[in-house]
Amino acid sequence: MKQLGYNMENLPGTDSFKVLLIEDNPIDRKLIQDFLKNDVLKRFHLTETNKLESGLQLLSQENFDIILLDLYLTDARNLEALDKILSYKAEIPIIILTGLSDDDLGVSAVRKGAQDYLIKGDFNRLVLIRSIMYSIERKEAEIALKESEDRFRRLSEVSFEGILIHDKSMIIDANQTFLKMFGYSYSEIRELDGFNLMQPPMKEKAENHVYSGYEGVYDTLGVKKDGTTFPIEVQAKSIAYKNRKMRVVSVRDITERKKAEMVLKRSEERFKKVFEGAPIGIALVDLNCQFDQVNEVFRLMLGYSEEEITNITFCDLIHPEYVNRDIAYLEKIKKGEYAAYKTENRYLKRNGGILYSKTSITLLPQKYNQPNYYLVMIEDITIQKKIEEETRKKLMRYKIEDGNLYLITESVSNLSRQVFIDLLELGYSGYVISSFPEAEFKNQIDIEFKYFWLSETRNRNSLSPEIKEIESLFKTMTSKSVVFIDRLDYLILKNGFNETLKIVFKIRELAYLNNFVIILSVDPSTLSKYQIRMLEKETKVVEPRVIARIPDEMLNILKFIYQQNNLGIKPSYTEIGVEFEISKPTTRKKIKNLVSTGYLNEHRIGARKKLELTAKSILLFTKK
Repeated sequence: MKQLGYNMENLPGTDSFKVLLIEDNPIDRKLIQDFLKNDVLKRFHLTETNKLESGLQLLSQENFDIILLDLYLTDARNLEALDKILSYKAEIPIIILTGLSDDDLGVSAVRKGAQDYLIKGDFNRLVLIRSIMYSIERKEAEIALKESEDRFRRLSEVSFEGILIHDKSMIIDANQTFLKMFGYSYSEIRELDGFNLMQPPMKEKAENHVYSGYEGVYDTLGVKKDGTTFPIEVQAKSIAYKNRKMRVVSVRDITERKKAEMVLKRSEERFKKVFEGAPIGIALVDLNCQFDQVNEVFRLMLGYSEEEITNITFCDLIHPEYVNRDIAYLEKIKKGEYAAYKTENRYLKRNGGILYSKTSITLLPQKYNQPNYYLVMIEDITIQKKIEEETRKKLMRYKIEDGNLYLITESVSNLSRQVFIDLLELGYSGYVISSFPEAEFKNQIDIEFKYFWLSETRNRNSLSPEIKEIESLFKTMTSKSVVFIDRLDYLILKNGFNETLKIVFKIRELAYLNNFVIILSVDPSTLSKYQIRMLEKETKVVEPRVIARIPDEMLNILKFIYQQNNLGIKPSYTEIGVEFEISKPTTRKKIKNLVSTGYLNEHRIGARKKLELTAKSILLFTKK
């Protein structure tokens, strides 16, 4: 593929392009020959013919980058030649050569699929070269876009949600669910500005989301083809494609949900109908966590009778692991710091079982002299969570739970990066905060994540080591996120250990309250034993799901290599043999066994092989 997108006179000389000229006028042929021959960078290799038939034969024998086509040939007139070439080699860009009086014909040719048209006698060398280069670039973009559209359509047509892909509001594609939702045909939607599918007050907010890369969920009003509006829930994600930033947008029609919310506000009678008839569990809970009203679905989910549920509080049902977190959020809602609290939760059933749910809690508006109530809605996702847990067991090599802060002490961030990658593969949104260059992570992690450079220097992706700025970043993250802070050493260097410990306290709380997974990586050689113990008190250790039993002599070898690696040394086979006083054949056999079972990596440096522990074996020495 040729490198394009440069100034036409400054393209690299290493690029070359094969041009097929189909022209029966010798004067015009000679003119184009001279133009291309005099190109300073000698980029063009010209092949000529004066008939369409011989041109088609050449196309069957060679690969060309572009075709220059006369519309008046002895064996084809007007658009006949263009039609035949497009039906045979539609992927090759075509520039039409027309006479002075054929301007309309040139426009028609472009509409049919030609990339450009030039009027004979009305262009010079620079115009011809510019047209060739732009035509090749446009054709490549068309082909790439077509491939992207095909992939997108296959995936999106099986979705129950409306899906739209756009480039700065220019609509690229939409699935059938989206078209039906808004009432447009496919050809009509492609002509629209995507922002015009929202009510005017939301346009500016949507534009800001696009340029900021916001990926959270928000509600707005959609505008249908007939002008009517309807409530929608929108979530978008930025993707990089051909050096262009595009957005994939998921749209849900939440008309029914909004109607239910309005019903709740209008009257107690209508509220009761919705309350009792809803397919999810709903409860009214006072500010002391006492139940006021509970619908049947809620009770059945948890296995309580009407009488029994009045003898317990809502907080009694929350799993002990989440009680403090949820009480903290109830307080924030009561104080007006949050309008609603949405999370995944676990509740204790009457029979001792666990109910996994999606939970939404909000404070109902106070009316007259009535007390405030929390409106609690829970949706049973137990089956879904069991499936997720089975998937996690199959894919995750380590025991990681949401809502926790993990500390990994290692001189090189091998284990911490592997845990981060495993969670990305499970669908977590990933964030890397590091003082190391972004390229170091991009080269090792091929799944999309957001990178923030820990630095006092201000630029687009920089993040100050101050606690307030780090906390502000966490507030922008969505649920089911994993944050990899590599390395904690830098924060300690900039803030001192005590201030950094305060940051650790805060992010532990943020992990707990928001169900995040946060991974801290630190080089133990930079800290005292006391400092490491202080960090370990506030964090959890990463443990493997299965730890294989290793013979003591093998474990001693791994321990020696671990100690050497932490000093920045990769020992050789000879050094292992000397350390343990074993022969070369025995040393080689033991090391090969450890390499084959995934405990060691070999690195050839000159004629010698150096040894380094894998993430799998590091876990043997980082457990508490």
